[in-house]
Amino acid sequence: MPKLIEKLEIIYSDYLVKKRDKYQKQNDKYKDKLDWLWQVVKQEKHFNIPFKTRLRMYKNGFSSDDYIKYDFEQNDMDDYISEMERWQSRRINKEYNVVLDDKQLFYYVFKDNVNTPKIIGTVKSGRIIDTNNHVMTIKEIEEYLYDNSGLVFRLNRRGGGLGLFILKYRNGLFFLNDDVVEFKDIKKIIKSIDEYIVSEAIENHPYSDKIFSKSVNTIRLIIGKNKDESEYKALAAFHRFGCNESIPGDNVSRGGLIAPIDMNTGIIGKATRKKEKKNYSKHPDTKEQIAGVKIPHFEKMVKELVDLSYKYPFLNFVAWDVVITKKGFVVIEGNASTDINMIQYFGGVRKKSLGKLFESYGIKRK
Repeated sequence: MPKLIEKLEIIYSDYLVKKRDKYQKQNDKYKDKLDWLWQVVKQEKHFNIPFKTRLRMYKNGFSSDDYIKYDFEQNDMDDYISEMERWQSRRINKEYNVVLDDKQLFYYVFKDNVNTPKIIGTVKSGRIIDTNNHVMTIKEIEEYLYDNSGLVFRLNRRGGGLGLFILKYRNGLFFLNDDVVEFKDIKKIIKSIDEYIVSEAIENHPYSDKIFSKSVNTIRLIIGKNKDESEYKALAAFHRFGCNESIPGDNVSRGGLIAPIDMNTGIIGKATRKKEKKNYSKHPDTKEQIAGVKIPHFEKMVKELVDLSYKYPFLNFVAWDVVITKKGFVVIEGNASTDINMIQYFGGVRKKSLGKLFESYGIKRK
């Protein structure tokens, strides 16, 4: 029976692709629904959900896994923002999403107003071209690693930590992510990539490094303003921590942990993972305490990013990725939408500020 269900979903996914392409030049909202359905039907399922229940979840805009993660046997679906609405929320900033989707453009738009990792250069056909349009030699790359905290390589227009890797030099050894490598291997890797940006590595504040030191552990802070209003508000925040399986990133989609943050106190709650229905007070790999830890500089970070929003009034909604450091905070990037399930693993937010913001832009399930 499971194999039959998988075949039915593959057939349905193919049907959605054809339907989406047919209507791609028509109503955006309808196209959004088809895009979302196609993504959800083909995605990996982590929980064994009856086929009939899967269909009901799809009909209401949720992925099948949400049935378990949101405990819809006990909780009211109307209290939760659906994944389809999250998909549609990418239209809130309209054409200005490009400022957030392109990491290189993001850096040059924001670098004078907020601390963000310095871009060293871009990778074009296996060559690092620095910001002075100089092609860096292998010797110059090696010397940079000797003198600095490291280099971060990211695909310019991809999210979810896809393609991310970090080069460092420590105690006479070169590291690719968490593995010791020969420098000749680094040369081969650089020569094999294209359309990457290269930026300086950022180091965690000690509170974060203690919990997990093998990734940069980011805070996702969501700030926005309702349609036809001018006031920006901090709507929600959560902390991500890397795990052994997510190295070098902290991405939840790659096995990282996520924990809610109390917006009034900056205190972290219990963490969870995308593939599990389980909460962690302590990090599962390092056994260090997560729940109850207060984030340094949290209130300052929230205030400064809310204030920053007024300088970019064409951006109505931004999900900021921020790293707390010893000196304050660094903004890694901004996102035009946010994974709703990251927030709602800990309770529905449809009737809270974020849900009301979505509704003000006409994003609602019913």
